[in-house]
Amino acid sequence: MKYKLKLTTIIADDIEESIAFYRDILGFEMVEKFYQDAGGLVLMQSPDGAAVELIDSKAFETGFWSIGVEVEDFEAAIEELKAKGCSFVYEPTTLPLGKLAMITDPNGVKIAIIELTAH
Repeated sequence: MKYKLKLTTIIADDIEESIAFYRDILGFEMVEKFYQDAGGLVLMQSPDGAAVELIDSKAFETGFWSIGVEVEDFEAAIEELKAKGCSFVYEPTTLPLGKLAMITDPNGVKIAIIELTAH
């Protein structure tokens, strides 16, 4: 299975300030912006394609949240990870943008396994 590092997720204390930082200081471009009752999500992309997902939610502690890796075949990736003994922090689920599950590495870093249906 091929795992492609896709993004880093950060819980923002002030999402507008974070957007301005990544846009004005680092030269990232806003790719997508979603807002719901629970908060917002903004995807920022650097000129070389690296992405930062900013989440505005008081439900989580501010700071680094996870890294995300994209897979082409979500079900096969989940089967492979289970066969290799990975336990899931978040069980596989379907979201508006695609499919998501989350495991942790030996250091406790959350790794989101994602298959996007819309790019």
